[in-house]
Amino acid sequence: MWRCGTVWLAMLLAASLPAMEPVGTAAWAGDLRYFRIGTAATDSTYFPVGSLIASVISSPPGAPECETDQRCGIAGLIAVAQSTAGSVENLALLRDGVLDAVLVQANLAHWAFHGTGYYRRHPPFKDLRAVASLFVEAIHVVVRQDSALTRIEELRGRSVSIGAPGSGTQVDARLVLSAHGLQPSEIHQVVLRTGESADRLRSGALGAFFAVGSPPLSAVRDLAERLPIRLLPFAPSAVHRLTAQYPFLIEMAVPGGVYAGVDTTKTLGIAALLLVRETLEPDLVYALVRTLWHKRTGPLFKTAGTAGQAIRLAEAGRGVSIPFHPGARRFYRERGSKIEPAPIPAANADPVLAAPGERTTGGGSIDADKTVADQLVRSALTGVSAN
Repeated sequence: MWRCGTVWLAMLLAASLPAMEPVGTAAWAGDLRYFRIGTAATDSTYFPVGSLIASVISSPPGAPECETDQRCGIAGLIAVAQSTAGSVENLALLRDGVLDAVLVQANLAHWAFHGTGYYRRHPPFKDLRAVASLFVEAIHVVVRQDSALTRIEELRGRSVSIGAPGSGTQVDARLVLSAHGLQPSEIHQVVLRTGESADRLRSGALGAFFAVGSPPLSAVRDLAERLPIRLLPFAPSAVHRLTAQYPFLIEMAVPGGVYAGVDTTKTLGIAALLLVRETLEPDLVYALVRTLWHKRTGPLFKTAGTAGQAIRLAEAGRGVSIPFHPGARRFYRERGSKIEPAPIPAANADPVLAAPGERTTGGGSIDADKTVADQLVRSALTGVSAN
């Protein structure tokens, strides 16, 4: 379902942007075109970044004329950012043609393309293509400051929110829990969006919750201003095991002071990628990438918090393990940028993750039915529509 507020935000941002050098005259001379970008929840990192990208590349008919040597976005393009459940749903909607571009975690992009890991029981999503790596997201495990919990291993027997159905957070949470020796049956799994998880933690209904995004996450920041919190650190052995098995995971730390009263905490990060399908016109993708990395775009990204400040051309290949779209490759080649997908083996077996359609083993309970997310994944990789 389209979110009217999403469309209006993107259009409002587009109207406020400064003029930019032409990108559409030679590279893209299409007629009026709507371009839909899948993001995540409105309180996520993806939504404001996706909205900014939409506004940067838009140049609808009737837009104010720019100077002779400048252009506002891509001529004839009206881009909008759509709020979604997150990476898993984005892949489904991209496959179904509902969206033209999506923001997706690097691990899910890799597994979907190869048909491995989380997607190992489904055909490879072979026409999935990368446009750019944007920024690195941090995995947060949030607890109350007065909680007795000090390690992830101590979540055994606790009520833990692992993220909303259709989100990449769910996949990451299960990955992290398994690396710390926890089976699904050993915790009470709750599936909620980050904002809802924060409310439940504050009320005492949750022992902890997972959240993934570029710090500071607004929901976690707002919670920290109302309730003293801590972030649980990742065990060094778990970090070593995960980064060795999944090279797209990045060892990092959430800096102290990002959230009120929270010290520097070691964690893992995952690159956020901008993806399209190979069938998208090369000239349009070339124009999109050229606009994305235009000299006038950089200062605008810096207004989108720490995630926007991390968006740099030099890091456009970070965490990418699937092929780049021909239109993107053309731009990077012309710029002399040596950006190539990372050579990550596509292992068929993955003992850590429950694949779509598999129920978790043991007695671990889930408050919301996972079948919705499973249907979205089946839709993404087999073309079968979700109910």
